[in-house]
Amino acid sequence: MGVPEHITVEITQSITIDQAWHYNIVPIAVSNETLEFFTSKENSDVSKDELRMLFGKEVVFHFIERDELNTLLSRYYRKGKQHTS
Repeated sequence: MGVPEHITVEITQSITIDQAWHYNIVPIAVSNETLEFFTSKENSDVSKDELRMLFGKEVVFHFIERDELNTLLSRYYRKGKQHTS
């Protein structure tokens, strides 16, 4: 799966800025049963079980390069900026 040009606000608002940076994840798809995230191979120790419990959904990881992940985190989850509902 390639890195998308744009991730919708609905998808980015499925997690908080703190969660995105703490777990080094960026959501790319959300359904009633599943959350799909980009993360990097260096971050493969993040527990799917922990995220499953946190969000109450199945979790799927798609691995991308660390610099691509950092670009997405900086673009969609700028520190100091809060999502509005």
